[in-house]
Amino acid sequence: MAPSPPPSFISNGIVNYNFLLRIRILRLTAW
Repeated sequence: MAPSPPPSFISNGIVNYNFLLRIRILRLTAW
């Protein structure tokens, strides 16, 4: 779809990074 996949790939990486951080925080709070 997008002519330049790198930017979308980077944005996806940032979203996944934030998602993992939230999961880690939730796990820490769960403990």
